[in-house]
Amino acid sequence: MRNETTKKKEKRLLKKITAEVKRWEKILYLSEWRLEIKLDDLSNIDNDDGKKYLAITEMIVPYREAVIVFDVNIPPDDIEVTVIHELVHLIIHPIVAQIDN
Repeated sequence: MRNETTKKKEKRLLKKITAEVKRWEKILYLSEWRLEIKLDDLSNIDNDDGKKYLAITEMIVPYREAVIVFDVNIPPDDIEVTVIHELVHLIIHPIVAQIDN
């Protein structure tokens, strides 16, 4: 069970991540997307190259909806670049889909 200190830490982290998402959402012209931001422990998810996931994005492209899940242990210095990385997935998805077809 999570203690109060952990809950407060996660609340502050979520607030910081959400602020970065909102900032970059405007810069990247993604305001038409409905984004949900979550925190979870991503350490148990296998990655092909053995690196740890800092975030994962799941999209429903036709509805312009996405859920971005950030690792609860994301280093503070990695938040901005990870937010940008995940939001770029929304931009390039149509290109990648065309290549895959």
